[in-house]
Amino acid sequence: MTRGRAVCRMTSGQAAQVAGIWRRAWHSANPQVRVADLAPGDHWLERVRSEFFGPAECWVLAGDALQGFVVIEPARAYLAQLHVDPDWQGQGAGRLLIEQACERMPAGWSLHVAESNQRAQQFYGAAGMQRGESGHDPVTGRARVAWHWMPAAARAALLPLHTCPVPDTTGIAPAC
Repeated sequence: MTRGRAVCRMTSGQAAQVAGIWRRAWHSANPQVRVADLAPGDHWLERVRSEFFGPAECWVLAGDALQGFVVIEPARAYLAQLHVDPDWQGQGAGRLLIEQACERMPAGWSLHVAESNQRAQQFYGAAGMQRGESGHDPVTGRARVAWHWMPAAARAALLPLHTCPVPDTTGIAPAC
C-alpha cells in the first residue's frame, strides 16, 4: 500500500468500474472522438470480461476509488493495457501500476502505444523505458510504437558507464 492506495488483482465485481476507467481514459487520450461516437459502456465491459482474465492478469490501483489498472501477460512478457482514470492522472498512479508490471515480469517486458498518444509516450520514457520500432496495429491499422522495459542490471550491460537513457525531467529519478 502506498499513501492509502494498494495494487491488487481485479475481481469480477470490479469489471464494470474497470470498463468505465478504460472508456474515460481512452477518450482522454483521443479527445478528437466525440463522446456520442464512443462505443457504449457494454462494449468496454464485454472486452474486460473476455480479455482481462485467463492468461492475462488485471491489477487495479485502489484507494478511496479505483484509480487505474494494468493488464499484463506474463507468459508473453507483455503489458497489454495501462489506463489511469483522468481524475487521477499525474498523481503517481501510472508509476505504481508500472511497478506492478516490473514485479510480475522482472526479466523485462514490452508494450505498444498509439503513435498519436504523446502523453503516454512521454510517461513511458520518463519511467525509464526504451522506445522501440514503429509499426501498425494488425487489427485496427492504427500507427503504434513499441516500448521496452528491462531491469537496470540488463540495461547497464548494454550502456556505456555513467550513461542514463532518460533524463530526469519529472522529478522521478529513472532506474539507471
